[in-house]
Amino acid sequence: MGVQSIWLTVVVLVFVDSSLANPLLEGGITGRTLYQQNMKCGTRSAFKRITMSSPTGSGYSQSCEYTIRGYSTKVCQIRVDFFSMDLEQPRTTGAYAVCTGEYVTIEGMQFDLCGILRNQHVYVPFDVRRITDEMKINFQVNSNSYARWDMEINQIECNHKAALVTPDERQAPDGCLQYFHQAAGRVDSFNFGNVYYGNTRYAICFNRNYNENAMLELSEITFQMDGIGAPYFDDMCLNGASGDSKDYIAIPFAEVTNQDPHSLFCGDSLDGEDVIFYGTGPIVIHVNTDRQLANDETGFSFRYRIRP
Repeated sequence: MGVQSIWLTVVVLVFVDSSLANPLLEGGITGRTLYQQNMKCGTRSAFKRITMSSPTGSGYSQSCEYTIRGYSTKVCQIRVDFFSMDLEQPRTTGAYAVCTGEYVTIEGMQFDLCGILRNQHVYVPFDVRRITDEMKINFQVNSNSYARWDMEINQIECNHKAALVTPDERQAPDGCLQYFHQAAGRVDSFNFGNVYYGNTRYAICFNRNYNENAMLELSEITFQMDGIGAPYFDDMCLNGASGDSKDYIAIPFAEVTNQDPHSLFCGDSLDGEDVIFYGTGPIVIHVNTDRQLANDETGFSFRYRIRP
């Protein structure tokens, strides 16, 4: 009996000690609630998941700034989901459209967002351990504005930082501004249906779920890049037929319906078509917009599916 009692005591002690391996406590945050609803302008939050909406009422003029503090030292990314956002449309500054009237600036992102966003998201690096433990999101709103936003912030704890952190399937590969981790869904360019922002470069990434043979299928495509009313591919998206225009998306050696494989797509080259990409390695679509504004630069929208 004595031996059995000692053995039970040891088991209990080990169990209690293992419960201290809590990323929340290791990160120096003492709160235990992981979710904060409706964060207010001008405040700070270290919660793992945060929702925020525009202030109530209309006709206000203000800068609405949110400060996000690291939830734990394992955080390396912020995912920002825009369920809806209505801000002023981009303005033509110089020769291209840019967000200068009303816009949102996300610290760590290379360009601002404005116009209309529906069910859009972005990923921003937020390396709490090595770089910074705070990042800011700032809305600039004009006088007498009817600007609205409804959004959610998720702090992503990256599984390469510590074995104690449960891998988050939403963790994006490095360098991806957008990451679609589900097997199927819809992708829209920012402010789709209106003019898209000029002078941007970013990557849209897809999860192949550890399957080296997975392929990307695109369907139900609406596509108009650089305002050219004709299908152009590859070098024609860089010079010649489209002048100095360099608005395109890049999908290396993608197969288009009844076409030879191409890598760059501009004009209306993908409008109403289907696309299949069989490439190895990361599944990425690169987006490039130039510093020239043409008529009907409305962007792209498509359904995607990852097939094994």
